[in-house]
Amino acid sequence: MRRGFGVLVITMVLSGLPRAQSFDNFERGRARDILHTIADDVRKNYYDPKMHGFDFEGRLRDADEKLKQATTLSQAMSTIAWVLDGLDDSHTYFIPPSRTTRTEYGWRMQMIGDHCYVTHVRPKSDAEAKGLKPGRRDS
Repeated sequence: MRRGFGVLVITMVLSGLPRAQSFDNFERGRARDILHTIADDVRKNYYDPKMHGFDFEGRLRDADEKLKQATTLSQAMSTIAWVLDGLDDSHTYFIPPSRTTRTEYGWRMQMIGDHCYVTHVRPKSDAEAKGLKPGRRDS
């Protein structure tokens, strides 16, 4: 944890970013807009250009080039997170926009201690038909 710095949590919640089959120029532009918004926030609220010799502006340029080559939304969001990761600060991170789709498998799990347990199996689901039951633990 960094000493002497305020907490800066950058959260972008843009409900309009779709999960698409292809990553087109419109979506690429939106990802670049997110990158530039985050960069402006870091410059304004956090970044110390002398800290550990980290070249924030150089990393932004690299990320912008990577975004131009990205082929998926996941690649774009990972690139944006990579920029902030270079600050090596536990208080500064990227939470990507929520996806517009949700996958339901018919069961839920939860970590309890060092093990993962099935906590719920939806009735009449494929998971129930295959014999999955609440309480099952990972091997």
